[in-house]
Amino acid sequence: MNYNSLRFLLLNFAMQSLITQFEVLLRYWTKTNPPYEVDFLIQNDNDIFPVEVKVQTNTKNSSLKKFKELFFEQTKLRIRFSLDNLMLNGDVLNIPLSLADQTPRTFPF
Repeated sequence: MNYNSLRFLLLNFAMQSLITQFEVLLRYWTKTNPPYEVDFLIQNDNDIFPVEVKVQTNTKNSSLKKFKELFFEQTKLRIRFSLDNLMLNGDVLNIPLSLADQTPRTFPF
């Protein structure tokens, strides 16, 4: 399986997990010049939780950082699904993809 196929599979997996756990519409965010994108946005009242899905072990957060810069007041926690272990690094919560269906248990929503 090539990288793009794996990425789409894992994005779909994360999306299906989030849809079944939260009664909100998932949204997407993008900005051009330079390009940034956040895979999903979950909104709870005035708080926005940007969500990224990472396939590789390189889990750079440039899009999550840019989103936080632009929407500082509304962004209390950034979420990343990846192959890494469960950990909180500042305001970035990494959730292993294997725990995607346990997302509400990992942070207060």
